[in-house]
Amino acid sequence: MTEMMKMRSFFDDDEDERLKAEKLAMAQKFDIKLEREVKRGAGIMVDVSHKLARWDATSMQSDKEFSQYATAIMTLPRVYPAQKALMENVMSSIIR
Repeated sequence: MTEMMKMRSFFDDDEDERLKAEKLAMAQKFDIKLEREVKRGAGIMVDVSHKLARWDATSMQSDKEFSQYATAIMTLPRVYPAQKALMENVMSSIIR
């Protein structure tokens, strides 16, 4: 190798090392930000999951209560006003 090629190689190596150090520093900063965002996103998902679980439990409770109500009403005689009203509501919801 000529002297000029050795100098170019030396400067190229220094430049490569500087670029590698810059990239590493940027990656480390990004990793910290990414980790923070992932934790925040995970926290949001946990909150959403809890809200959905409460909503689902409330809906299931409501469905159970309605089922028990409907079952009780259906045991009444057909001429009883509550049974007539329930059947009208059921029929009107089907027709809509």
